[in-house]
Amino acid sequence: MRLIKNGQVLIDNRLEKKDILIEANSFYDITTLKNKSVFEFNKYQLIAIIVNCAFSLELYFKYIYLCIYNELYKGKNKGNNGHKLLDIYNIIKHYGLENFIEKYFKKEEIEKILEQMSSAFVDWRYAYEGRKQLIVNYILLKDFIAYISEYANNVEKNKYER
Repeated sequence: MRLIKNGQVLIDNRLEKKDILIEANSFYDITTLKNKSVFEFNKYQLIAIIVNCAFSLELYFKYIYLCIYNELYKGKNKGNNGHKLLDIYNIIKHYGLENFIEKYFKKEEIEKILEQMSSAFVDWRYAYEGRKQLIVNYILLKDFIAYISEYANNVEKNKYER
């Protein structure tokens, strides 16, 4: 990306593996989950936080997939961008992620978070269109994303064991 005259921005379309990780970290950082209480936000801010949480999880999982398979995740079906977090997790979990994350969370907690968050990005990104009800354990989600972020940011360095 580079800045051009008059405040215009040119975003280069060349993709490097680290770009996905940087983008995931950016969406995670923007959620401000790291430092604040859920009670400090209004409902519109919470919608933005949930959408960004879901998208950051998706990007972390796709980055881990890229590190494992050396190709971009395309989704289970053609034309599907692969927003289903549980589907991606079930593919990448066998490469050390499951062992890492199950030190901190029960299998049921992991599945519940991923099921809840799988539809959050698609259902909530255009909140004005009407949305399905979403109930999320904020504290669990906050901790879960922190551990996924830690894993993703170290996956290439550590090459976690299966």
